Amino acid sequence: YIAPAAKRVARNAKSPEITIIGYCMGGTMSTMYAALFDKPVLKNLVYLAAPIDFTNAGIYDVWLRAQGYDPDRIADAMELIPKGFIDWGTRMLNPMANYVGTYTRLWKAIEEDKSVYFWKVLNKWAKDNINFPGAAYRDWIRDFYQGNKLVKNQIVLRGKRVQLQRIKANLLALVGQRDHIALPHQTEAALTYLGGHDKTYLEYPVGHGGLVFGEIARDQVFPEVASWLAERSEPWEE
Repeated sequence: YIAPAAKRVARNAKSPEITIIGYCMGGTMSTMYAALFDKPVLKNLVYLAAPIDFTNAGIYDVWLRAQGYDPDRIADAMELIPKGFIDWGTRMLNPMANYVGTYTRLWKAIEEDKSVYFWKVLNKWAKDNINFPGAAYRDWIRDFYQGNKLVKNQIVLRGKRVQLQRIKANLLALVGQRDHIALPHQTEAALTYLGGHDKTYLEYPVGHGGLVFGEIARDQVFPEVASWLAERSEPWEE
């Protein structure tokens, strides 16, 4: 679906070039698109906590590569993986922070008479999961976490091999230093595997959600993205 969307954006903007910003899995999927499609020209590729190299995925390695863990059985048993299943697994990557720390931060903000707006936004995002298609779940676990096929150039989509060196777009990779879902080095690896020359890597003192929600996202991350893009793209004119 990224390919037709990219064509529509380029046509509506009357531009031969586009920019794609991919968050988490969106960044991984955008990478596959970028390696396969030449038109419209992908001028800039921006990653926000996007896992590219799955060699060392932290606790996910312990769980998803454990003897006896079979994503095929799960996918075959459930056409849609329940959102609660995904949510529980994600929260258990760091249970104290996710189950206790979340509300500790809320009460601290209340006691210090600070705004709880950003807490509410992040908490809503954290709980706003959707069911995960079983077939996609199988492929995601098998091909990426267990097989690490993306950086090995072993992913094949519609008969075409995804080769990361074909991606020549300018790259901006942003990560959260406290991210336990997409570890910083998983995103940083893109600087090694992608084929472009203009590559920038930045870290921020936040977790997975804090990279896109909260004060640091508002005051640092988004302005940095805007500034970086302004130096590499022509202004859009209607």
